[in-house]
Amino acid sequence: MLLKTAEALRKNRYEVSVFETKEEAVDYLAGLFRGDTIGFGDSMNDLQMIETVGTSVCMANGAKALQKISDLVVPSVEEDGLYEGFRKLKLINE
Repeated sequence: MLLKTAEALRKNRYEVSVFETKEEAVDYLAGLFRGDTIGFGDSMNDLQMIETVGTSVCMANGAKALQKISDLVVPSVEEDGLYEGFRKLKLINE
């Protein structure tokens, strides 16, 4: 299921890129349900998104300033951080 989700995101990535900021994309995609959104980031270009989403997750290799304001810090992508984040947020069943 996770692979299908990742593939769907890759196919639709250009749809989101029409927005000037990640914050605008979150606003569009979440509508009135911003509290239900989750954003994963690792660098300061993710700052607006991290500040906008309902739950913010920063990768351990990410900018220290971003880690400080995120709700959760998980291992880097190379260390299965996305999986760990999904697990901690109860987005996947084990």
